Amino acid sequence: MISLASLAAAACSGSDAVIFANSMLAVNAIGEPPVMRAIDGIPGWKRQGRPERFNKEGLYGHIDGGAEIVLQYGFRELSVFKFKPAAGPDWAKEVVLEIYRMTSGQAAFGLYSTKLEGGEEGWPGVRSDNWTSLGQANLVKGEYLVNVLAPGCPDREVGEFLAALEQKVPGRGTVRPEGLERLPREGMVPSSGRYIKGPLAAENESPFLEGDFWGFVGDRAERATVAF
Repeated sequence: MISLASLAAAACSGSDAVIFANSMLAVNAIGEPPVMRAIDGIPGWKRQGRPERFNKEGLYGHIDGGAEIVLQYGFRELSVFKFKPAAGPDWAKEVVLEIYRMTSGQAAFGLYSTKLEGGEEGWPGVRSDNWTSLGQANLVKGEYLVNVLAPGCPDREVGEFLAALEQKVPGRGTVRPEGLERLPREGMVPSSGRYIKGPLAAENESPFLEGDFWGFVGDRAERATVAF
């Protein structure tokens, strides 16, 4: 039997192939995790239409200038959802939910850690690593990184949305790299641990550090990691 992916490769080329392949992700959803296809039942919110689905090639069309770092950590697919208040029209409010499915829990944590500055506070009751700020929140659970964009929403709405969402994301919590667990807890700033993989993430962390310092040289560039 010829797979849909094979037909797409044979029938398309260039950007057309990316568009066709992305559309297939929504159609050929058999075997995909439910969380990547539909998120419903968030109290006070109603999902708007089907999610947008992005594979590795299509990721460049969604992230302007940041796709390379995502791919470097080990990216599988992305689903983007939109929500509106369930009680009625409120044009000032919209929640955009991005769910990144990575190749492992460690990869998901690594990408999550690139967004940390240190000192971020999580929402009470959410057990997986997370943080919330004005109109935005992040969560990492299992192999999934969740990004919530909610401009115009107060902190409480964002936090409650994140808390309800955590229950729908597969996994048993956050998978931290072994190196982070060895760091002393005393005196450590909360949410300051990073898991750096590859030269692009290292440069993003500090442009003043050379690749040789991190060990991202030669054939080690794809697998060298640093935790601090």
